[in-house]
Parts: sequence; structure tokens; C-alpha cells
Amino acid sequence: MIEEQVEDEKAVASLLMEMMITVEVAIIKAAINQIKAGKIDDGISTLEEYVVSKEKLGENIKVKHND
Repeated sequence: MIEEQVEDEKAVASLLMEMMITVEVAIIKAAINQIKAGKIDDGISTLEEYVVSKEKLGENIKVKHND
């Protein structure tokens, strides 16, 4: 029973990682397309927002891990 639960949790974690990577790739592609379309400031802004959100996520993970 515990082994099944661990396997289920691993499968969920793996799926979440795949989804996260898919979203990250989509954000980067959107920024590239904005830059290619001449909207350089928009592309940079998209990337900056992405980086800030990743930094906040990292901070939240550190806080929860230290509790």
C-alpha cells in the first residue's frame, strides 16, 4: 500500500515537472516571437516577468523546506 502511494506520488511529480517545462517553453517561445515581431520591449518584459516568478517560487520553496 505504501509502495503504491509512493509510486503514485512519483508519477504525479513527474507529470507536474513535464507540465512546468511545457509552460516554460511556451513562455520563452512567446518572448522570442514578440522580439521577432519587433516588440523587443514586450519580449524582454515577458522574460523578466518569468524570471521574477521563478525567483518567487524558489523563495517559497526554501521557506517551506526550512519549516
